[in-house]
Amino acid sequence: MRTRMPSPAEAKSAPDATPDTKMRGWALVATPGAMGIGVGLLAWVLSSGLHPDDQGYPRVLATVLVMLGAWNIVADLRSRSVDSEMDEDYGRLAVGRVVSFVLLVAVCIWLVTPLGFYPAGGAVVLGGMAIMGVRKPLLLIGYPVVLLAAAYVLFSVLLRVPLPLARGF
Repeated sequence: MRTRMPSPAEAKSAPDATPDTKMRGWALVATPGAMGIGVGLLAWVLSSGLHPDDQGYPRVLATVLVMLGAWNIVADLRSRSVDSEMDEDYGRLAVGRVVSFVLLVAVCIWLVTPLGFYPAGGAVVLGGMAIMGVRKPLLLIGYPVVLLAAAYVLFSVLLRVPLPLARGF
């Protein structure tokens, strides 16, 4: 008795359940949360070079990033079913965007000391929007301006928390 060879469509729809593929899928799911934890830890370490009065806000944000990264990993791993397939193209695109954004945030954290919070904050918002695919000029200009104005009013005027100012290179 001859065994029937599967058609290309059947072969493509059959899930590849090798342990290597499953582990790659799990790692791909956990990558954004792990990068959030990494950026939070990097922000915490880099904030140690700031003046003690300027360390509070970056360290609060670093702590929030670490907590959100851990929550993201747990939520993503819990929502992923054991037999679900990973779309490799979407995974590569998502990881590429996350890696680009993490690098942008790391550079902007470094730029806080020489340029100050407001230019570095504007760069991270503008760059993040561009990385995520926003192409409308009004949004690319308006959103960072409104966000930074709100940060100024909230922290500098209402809470009187000093945000890091430019110190030069």
